[in-house]
Parts: sequence; structure tokens; C-alpha cells
Amino acid sequence: MSKPFIGSMVKEKELEELTSVLLANEQIQAVFAGNVVGKESIMKEQWLVVTDKRVIYCARSFRGGSSDSFYYNEISSVKGHKDSLTGHLELTVKGYDEKFNTSIKKEVEIMVDMISENVEKARSKESKPTIAVESPLDQIKKLKELLDMSAISEEEYAEKKKKLLESL
Repeated sequence: MSKPFIGSMVKEKELEELTSVLLANEQIQAVFAGNVVGKESIMKEQWLVVTDKRVIYCARSFRGGSSDSFYYNEISSVKGHKDSLTGHLELTVKGYDEKFNTSIKKEVEIMVDMISENVEKARSKESKPTIAVESPLDQIKKLKELLDMSAISEEEYAEKKKKLLESL
């Protein structure tokens, strides 16, 4: 595993607290500091944690703080915005916009790139078609049907059946 990206406002010693919000075998890819503007309120002094499985928002003073997370397949858009002094990440999750404000503009681009890449990976895993593989015995049954319909000759049937039986 490569070392995670640590935002400039995050102290490495703070990272130990994050292990309690991770799932089994979940790997941190990056941690940023800022505040969240969500559908319900503004949560100050938050971490934005990018893992291999999801995005997590949690309080920097995690003891007793709240956390929220979004799996990549729940995120429909990822945008970064920068103004003259600050920047923010905007995620659209289940129809709601979640904003993460940071005072480090250059980190917004890193957040957007990492999360976008993970969203694309999650989408590609979901959309991979499953390929049904017929067993040799099923293929022999189909060959027999073709023979019975006179679509193939006895010789073709015997030859193909022999090859399929050898593959067992």
C-alpha cells in the first residue's frame, strides 16, 4: 500500500484516531481538513477521508464527534470550485449536494481527481457484464438437439462431442 496523501492542515499524529471509522481492510488514500456544508447543517473542523471504498466526513476532535460516509456508487457527481482565497469540493450524493470547504485551494484539485477516479472504478465494477459459461455437458445437449433437427451431420456431432468430453 502506498502512503496516503496528507493535506497540509492535517497533523500526521491525528491519523491514529481515524482507524476507528474504517471498515475491515479499508485503506486511507488521503485526508484533508476543512468543514462540511451539508443538507442539514455546517459541521466545522472536519476531516474528509478518501479511502479505497468510500468518502468519510468526520469531526477532527473525533471523540464523541459525528461522522458520515458515502460509498462511491452513491456519488453522482464530483466538482471542485476555487475562488480567490479558498476552495471547496462538491459531491452530489443521492440527490443532495455535500460541500467540503478548505482554505487550501490546490488540495481541491487533488480531492476531485482522487474521488472521481474511485467513482469511475466503482461504476466500472458495477457495469461489467457477467458471462454465462456453459458446461461441456450442456454444449453436448445442444449439439444433440442440432443433430435431431438435422442441422449438423452425425460426423460433426461425434467429432464435437468427442472434443467436449475430452475437456472434462
